Amino acid sequence: MHVFGAMDRGGAEIRTLEVMRAIPADRVQMEFCTLSGRRGSMATDIEAMGGRVHPCVLDRAFPRAFVRLLQERRPGVVHSHVHFASGAILALAALAGVPVRICHFRTTADGADSSLRRRTYRRAMQLLLDQVATDIVGVSAGVLDEAWPRWRGDARCRVLHTGVDPARFASADPAGVRAELGVPATAPMVVQVGRFEHPKNQPWAVEVMAALASLSPAHLVFVGRGGTPLEREARALARLHGLSSRVHFAGERLDTASILGAADASLLTSSREGLPGVVLESLAAGTPVVAPDLPGVREIAAVMPGIRIRALDRPASDWAQALRDALADAPSSEQRRERRRSFSATGFTTAASAAGHLALWEGGGAPR
Repeated sequence: MHVFGAMDRGGAEIRTLEVMRAIPADRVQMEFCTLSGRRGSMATDIEAMGGRVHPCVLDRAFPRAFVRLLQERRPGVVHSHVHFASGAILALAALAGVPVRICHFRTTADGADSSLRRRTYRRAMQLLLDQVATDIVGVSAGVLDEAWPRWRGDARCRVLHTGVDPARFASADPAGVRAELGVPATAPMVVQVGRFEHPKNQPWAVEVMAALASLSPAHLVFVGRGGTPLEREARALARLHGLSSRVHFAGERLDTASILGAADASLLTSSREGLPGVVLESLAAGTPVVAPDLPGVREIAAVMPGIRIRALDRPASDWAQALRDALADAPSSEQRRERRRSFSATGFTTAASAAGHLALWEGGGAPR
């Protein structure tokens, strides 16, 4: 029983469904509890694979309803993906008699403030987790360093990398993708993938493109769910810099692999990430990346080339120069095929992630 906010298209949710596809349903039956009261846009995909989605609402009735759900469904594992709130989730799972209770940290911070009330909440959840979690995993060492600093001495803890399938990126149609998105065939194309929420920091990408404008005729394509104040801010900045014709808002797409495969460079400007899936997807597509100096980015860069790292406090001109260098490194079709082959040998594939999850679920419950 996975626990998420909602099964919408986000990095953690997409990666979990990819693991679900990679593991035979007769080996592991997966169901999902969503805490928002919404099923989410990927619920039909889950059901098509034989899973179930159970919407719940975080109100006063939630503890009783969640325990009842667990007693009815009788999962052998509760796998919670909701950061420190997993403390309360796994305490209820323990009360329901679930033997394996996993906390999965996917980002370096919960994004909330540091008020006394919030610090007290975090500490209470950490204490609960210490008592009730049988396993604690993080998508990167950097995530565990932040969320559970003593993890290296805790037998319950391990790094469990997410992964992508490089075969998804083998059939890109650059000309067709550019024509659909309105990018001229001769213009370099930069892609940024991510929903318009503050940690993704898309307005900085527009500032970088403004600094790049005198160096390159590149176009920027945003791919991700919008309709938020952050998207409106990015659009306003594009108009302010005279870039409206060179900054494209493609919205939420199901063909991200094709778009990344057609791109000359990928740009990530997030202020926080766990193990950024878009960096892995870009490298699997053979597309060079410019990304912020975050622990998860450094962890990938230690294994694979193709990433230019810049600190977020560096000027936009510095980022623009890195992006210009990445565009100059745009690969040929043969180079992309070779980079996909190289990617397949890393530990960042869907197959490796699925094997790690299976070992966790079947061997979970590390002794204290």
